[in-house]
Amino acid sequence: MNQFFSLLGAGLLITGTAHAQLGLRLGGNVTKLHTTNGTNFYSTSSAKLGYQVGLTYQVPLTKWLALVPEVQFSQEQLTMHQDSYAIADVAFGADSRQHLRYLSVPVLVRASLGPLYVEAGPQVGMLLGGSLVGTSYTYSGWTGSSTSYDFDEAST
Repeated sequence: MNQFFSLLGAGLLITGTAHAQLGLRLGGNVTKLHTTNGTNFYSTSSAKLGYQVGLTYQVPLTKWLALVPEVQFSQEQLTMHQDSYAIADVAFGADSRQHLRYLSVPVLVRASLGPLYVEAGPQVGMLLGGSLVGTSYTYSGWTGSSTSYDFDEAST
């Protein structure tokens, strides 16, 4: 246990010497799916508010440049309505809500311009999971009947 505290103290001293900064990043995101409507297909999407939370670590390279690796978790969500009339006298449709959860690791270079800064760099992301929940329906013009069923699927 004493070794742990010794290593922790040494790490804090080294971090203080290097002027590196550990931080928390919180934010919101809005996701909307853009679809192309065809002759017999129609789709609309509504934007929904999601969130992201992550840890940042800023390592100064020069007076104006810093390396900023991050680890972020985000959840994105949207709702969608789809209709298809591809088969004569039969219509298919669905109303759904999709949730997606991602883990991403961006490695950014930050250029400080006084109180403002600009960041750019690569990012690696992985879909952790998600769900697609909604109702699908079919209508037949020949018989005048319609059927619907609820679905709840994993989005991985």
